[in-house]
Amino acid sequence: RYGTVTGVQTCALPISRQILRWADPTCPTGRETGKLRPISLGLPDPDRLPCLPKEKKFDIFFAGDLHEKGLRGRLVEECRHHASTRGWRLCLKERMDREEYWKTLAESRLCLSPPGMGWDCWRHYEAMALGAVPLMPYPTILQYHPPMDGQHCFYFPPEPGGLASVMDRAMDRSADFTRMA
Repeated sequence: RYGTVTGVQTCALPISRQILRWADPTCPTGRETGKLRPISLGLPDPDRLPCLPKEKKFDIFFAGDLHEKGLRGRLVEECRHHASTRGWRLCLKERMDREEYWKTLAESRLCLSPPGMGWDCWRHYEAMALGAVPLMPYPTILQYHPPMDGQHCFYFPPEPGGLASVMDRAMDRSADFTRMA
């Protein structure tokens, strides 16, 4: 059986192999692609990160579009509501300049890190590097050496109530934050 991928004739291989073969015609059809995993984004300017403060001013921090109507907007509202019922110090801001963003992130214990244009984003790694533990929806990609739930971050299901549940779980483990971040 044969198919066409952008005008290139290929055999009926799984789509990942078809793409590899299209990108590299010398790619053997038997190449194992099941082990391929994206490498995390890392940090853009690690040498510019501020020193960690001795005291945390905020329990939970998020900076970004606070008026988005999709998943991110719903998560911000769930975070705002749940934090207010618990009396937690919350810092939700619109976009900030990079230096102020990093400083506020370093002054926070937890960081809400919802997806933006894709699941992986700089915020996950900036939070960990600056001593804040990220709260992230479960990954939608398989990563090479991903952050581990309860060890480097806290994952939550994106359905309503998932974030509130992980916020409680995370705050119950607040003594572990220094070790985790």
